[in-house]
Amino acid sequence: MQGACQPVSFADPNLEVAIRKAIASAKPHLYADYGDTYQGDIYAYMLDEVTELYAGRQNIADLSGLEYCTHLRSLQLDFNN
Repeated sequence: MQGACQPVSFADPNLEVAIRKAIASAKPHLYADYGDTYQGDIYAYMLDEVTELYAGRQNIADLSGLEYCTHLRSLQLDFNN
C-alpha cells in the first residue's frame, strides 16, 4: 500500500466533484456526515474503494488523477470535453 496516504488532486474541478460523490457513495457509513458529496482531503487509499464512476455530461476535460482509481469496474464519461 505504498503511497496510500498520499493526497490526490484533480486538475479538473468537475472530475473532482464526481470523484467526491463516488467516494461518499462507496462508503456511506463512513462519510454520512458529508451527505452525497465528500468534502475532506482525498487520499489514494480512498480511491481504492471507488468501483463505479458515472460522470457523463459534467463538462470534464482533464482526467488527471483518475489513475488512482485502481479498482474501477464501471466508468461512464459520455458527453464530456
